[in-house]
Amino acid sequence: MKKIFLVLAGITALLSIQFLSCGKKEYSAAELRQHLTRQVDEFERYLTDSLQALLNYPAERQQLLASFKTLRAHYKKFEWAVEYYMPSIARFVNGAPLPEIEQPEVVVREPHGLQVMEELVLEDVIDYAALKHETVLLKSYCISIKDNIEAGGFTQEQLYDAIKKQVFRIITLGITGFDAPAVKTGIAEAAVSLSELTTIIPYLKGQSDLNDKINAAVSYLNNNPDFNAFNRMVFIKDYANPITRTLAAQQQQAGIAAIRLQGLLKSTAPTLFDEGIFDAYFQEADSIDPRLNQQVALGKKLFYDNILSVSKKRSCASCHNPALYFTDGLAKNAALDAGKTLLRNTPTLLNSALQTAMFYDLRSPSLEHQANDVISNKDEMHGDLDQAIRALSIDTSYVKLFGNAYSTNTVTKENILSAIASYVKSLIGLNSRFDAYMRGNNQAMNKEEIEGFNLFAGKAKCASCHFIPLFNGVVPPAFAKTESEVLGVPLTADGRKMDTDSGRFKIINVAPYLHAFKTTTVRNTGMTAPYMHNGVYKTLEEVVDFYDKGGGIGLGLQIDNQTLSDEPLNLTPKEKQLLIAFIRTLTDKLSRY
Repeated sequence: MKKIFLVLAGITALLSIQFLSCGKKEYSAAELRQHLTRQVDEFERYLTDSLQALLNYPAERQQLLASFKTLRAHYKKFEWAVEYYMPSIARFVNGAPLPEIEQPEVVVREPHGLQVMEELVLEDVIDYAALKHETVLLKSYCISIKDNIEAGGFTQEQLYDAIKKQVFRIITLGITGFDAPAVKTGIAEAAVSLSELTTIIPYLKGQSDLNDKINAAVSYLNNNPDFNAFNRMVFIKDYANPITRTLAAQQQQAGIAAIRLQGLLKSTAPTLFDEGIFDAYFQEADSIDPRLNQQVALGKKLFYDNILSVSKKRSCASCHNPALYFTDGLAKNAALDAGKTLLRNTPTLLNSALQTAMFYDLRSPSLEHQANDVISNKDEMHGDLDQAIRALSIDTSYVKLFGNAYSTNTVTKENILSAIASYVKSLIGLNSRFDAYMRGNNQAMNKEEIEGFNLFAGKAKCASCHFIPLFNGVVPPAFAKTESEVLGVPLTADGRKMDTDSGRFKIINVAPYLHAFKTTTVRNTGMTAPYMHNGVYKTLEEVVDFYDKGGGIGLGLQIDNQTLSDEPLNLTPKEKQLLIAFIRTLTDKLSRY
């Protein structure tokens, strides 16, 4: 296994694309490389001269903490480049302080970097040896980062995309406290990061008032430094969104094409909140089939038809009722065998295509794969696709529908699953009152609901796992990976005993995944009770109380690998009401389904 700090071939290939002229000579590429290298050198110099020096002569906590915060600020100056061009290195510089599970070999890699150091600095007894080890690793990453910077150039398409992604990162991860949850330096770091972007703007082709927009945002951040009191809604709507919107306009005016990247978020997105910027068909290898509408219609008919189950008594809609926001309203639905229930709660299918893995244990990589799993599951539908093909093939109406959708009158397993998946992919909402407000309808949310959003993205820490704007576990700004968490969900609402479901551990047998479950969407949760993978909580009030107490550990359960912080949120009764009021603004309109 190669060491993580070696230059990766794929990264080098990406970086080595010839730099496109932006009104300057080729020297501009060299100038940008030199600028980035200086920023890395400053980070490395501070790491050695300040932080490591303190570790050689153990300092008192406040001095060490201040030095650590300054180090983080230095990293934020070149974070945009590392995260965009070197993601495999970035995760070991400022990734989440959780083990990384690499597949298919199933190798568990321990976390390293700034977030690990944050936990060490704040321990009751500081482990100076462990901290020093992390600084040594950081220095090795600096070598790799500089090698990658020196090896390649930066195209205009990449620079525009990288800058936009950094603003998206600030909105979704920076000001929410995702990567500095304990020291809560996200507001100050956002100001540092945005200020640094003004030094990159001159390398872009095209003219606009981008610097003015960025400087206004930095001023707002600097004038409102309190993490809990910070008005994230105002910052996003009035300062961050105008930056990326102006950036997109400048790119278009300059004739710079959007970079071609396959993913959930379309690269043409002016902001994170515009209509139609997420692509439910992102896993399709080719462009959308011109027969898509026919495929959706066929999939919808199959979705409501009992023909796919051997008993002919159950369809997909038996558990995913559109009147209940494509859930069933039950803690756990009945299994086909009398007296048994299904293993887990039925999640909504609305917006389910906007994730990168399916089921609570993330075992399925696509909706097609998920459909096959559900149909063949003996407790759910106990279907036989070969038998279904025979039945569908003698139904002239179905044969015609398959012919219209796939240009073949032959019914195949692949087309059955494709059609069902196409229908589910059409179940995209993102038309809630929250969405309307973010798109300019200032009457769509009231003062209390806006306060609830600020709690969601701030003090309550919800947005550090349920990422804006999808409010699920797909990690922005790349939106390429779906997270799972160990929450410590109890078996019953009284919280006396841990639920025994092993979660992802049953799929991938490694300790960090014991009782780990997918971070599901908060969208439409006002309409999709009961909650959690086992349906243990009947109301949103119960769910908020669970998180407020610190998850399972906060309830007094013994959980060695809980990833949810066990520190109480200390939400007041009023704050809990505001939080729930905001969550209810995420309810989509169902009229189109």
